[in-house]
Amino acid sequence: MCIRDRFQPFADMVKIFIKEHITPRGADWLPYNLAPVLAVAAVLMVWAVIPFTVTFFGVDLNVGVLFIIAVGSLGEMGIILAG
Repeated sequence: MCIRDRFQPFADMVKIFIKEHITPRGADWLPYNLAPVLAVAAVLMVWAVIPFTVTFFGVDLNVGVLFIIAVGSLGEMGIILAG
């Protein structure tokens, strides 16, 4: 493995953080910039209730499937807000 391959993720993070954020003319600033946050938050919240083993899980919910469906719809709201 080349040394360049080890540092590539850090270079990508720096590039994303210093990148100029452009909001199109006519777009509402808050919903347009909130869309990626909603999409990522929905994915992380779905992973919080999925049990990985019998003893390793994020949250023990009685309505886990209903929660996954509800949070999955939040990801769709992020896509709609971005459009």
